[in-house]
Amino acid sequence: MIKKIYQFLYYLFSNKHERGEQNSGYFQGLIRRRVAELCGLERGRVLEIGQGAGLLLEKLSKGNPYLGLYGIDKSLELSIRAIKRLESANCRNFSILLADAYKTVFKEAIFDKVICINFIINIDSLAGIKELLREMKYVCSPQGSIILEFRNSRNLLFLFKYKCAAFYDGTLNGLTANCYRLEDIEAVLNSLNFKIIRKETLGMPFCKKLAPIIIIEAKKI
Repeated sequence: MIKKIYQFLYYLFSNKHERGEQNSGYFQGLIRRRVAELCGLERGRVLEIGQGAGLLLEKLSKGNPYLGLYGIDKSLELSIRAIKRLESANCRNFSILLADAYKTVFKEAIFDKVICINFIINIDSLAGIKELLREMKYVCSPQGSIILEFRNSRNLLFLFKYKCAAFYDGTLNGLTANCYRLEDIEAVLNSLNFKIIRKETLGMPFCKKLAPIIIIEAKKI
């Protein structure tokens, strides 16, 4: 019963254009909209880690048809859905690859933006996040930047929500849902010689310290 109620609310508050897709929830959509705004390139290559059904790549394509869009995901089903979505959006300059985020399949320093959103939530350790960020750094050009998003562990509502996620969210499929402290993510970025050039919060404008979502943009030093 709890799962059915959650699924109904999840569907109800999702963006109409994205309903029925994985990561189509309200907050996930909020993150995509903001990250698409931050990716203000005139031209260049953009890589999304774990592109899922291609919801962000579609937004980027509609915002700027001159971008070269790339996505990697381990799921064949989601990758096929991403290809169909991008083709329906008349996006021609894209590539979707079946690949592991932790194993580089691209040459070094070839992307102007490397994006990872609605993904770190399923990484269950800082060591795993560091490994992922190391790969993102490898493929990002010296003039480019990486954009990542994570859920804030200082937001007790979200922390409790994810602790109990296995009871109501049937889409996890064995994955965990995790929140992290800003200081810990900053420490990982510093250890990899990244310079943070932007920090933003979403979901709670009146108390940013407790906002559920944090977005960071960083460059190589």
